[in-house]
Amino acid sequence: MVAERPPLDILLIEDQASIRALVIGFLSGEGHRVRTAEPHLPLPPAQILLADWIVPGFDMRAAIAEFLESSPGSRCVIMSGLEVPLDVFAPELRERIAYLPKPFSPAMLIRILVGDAAG
Repeated sequence: MVAERPPLDILLIEDQASIRALVIGFLSGEGHRVRTAEPHLPLPPAQILLADWIVPGFDMRAAIAEFLESSPGSRCVIMSGLEVPLDVFAPELRERIAYLPKPFSPAMLIRILVGDAAG
């Protein structure tokens, strides 16, 4: 028997409403807690920041760095159809960041979120 994993606390930053709705619906349906972040407001703590790389109103590099620095046990997954320059982050932060290329399947999303959480 496989032990169930505890639900993840995920903070989502995604500007495309259709993608945001699909991600929230899928992850919530899997039992995870998903909240969204608003531009120009401090990011609340969470286990995982799941963020699009380019979102109007966010300096994503700065937002990710601040999130990771203020939440020691947290991770970030960057979703993007573009190449993401992870070298803009300090090495100690870079090891806590994963890249998920768009488009992605629900299975790929769960694998990168839950698989990495298993550590």
